[in-house]
This record gives sequence, structure tokens and C-alpha cells, in this order.
Amino acid sequence: MMRLGIGATLIPIGELRRRLNDLPSDKEREIVCYCKISLRGYEAAILLQAEGWNNVKVLEGGVMAWPYRRGNSALIRTYSCIACFSLQ
Repeated sequence: MMRLGIGATLIPIGELRRRLNDLPSDKEREIVCYCKISLRGYEAAILLQAEGWNNVKVLEGGVMAWPYRRGNSALIRTYSCIACFSLQ
């Protein structure tokens, strides 16, 4: 398991399904999904919401867009219809 220095756990999208136990058991805890441009981030968010996590967000535009903002909107967006790191 790879961890960043900010309390995050990195899980590649190809491993996400079999590593759900590495995520917080509290399914209300915030999870932010991201990748290079956010396509896999959206895929991860859809999977996690289907598995019952309720506070899943996507880093809009992925790491290529971070830390920039688009207009007045924040880059981290909540998706209530639909690799990851979990904020501690």
C-alpha cells in the first residue's frame, strides 16, 4: 500500500475493486478520486458510490489542472449520482 505524506492512500483504478478494504470503513468519510486528467477519477467515483460510499468527490481536471481554478468554481466536485485518496 502506498501512502502520501498527507494521510492519503493511493490505489490504482485497476486494483480498486479488490482493495476496497483499504478504504475507510466509515462510508460517510470524504474520498477524493483523481488521476492525470480525471477520466479514471470519475470511473473510481462511480465504482465507490456503487459500493456505498456517500462522500465521494473527483478532482476536476486531474493533477494536470491542480492547483488551478476554473472561473469561480472549486476543482473538487461532489457527484451524488454516480485511484483514490482518503482525507484523514
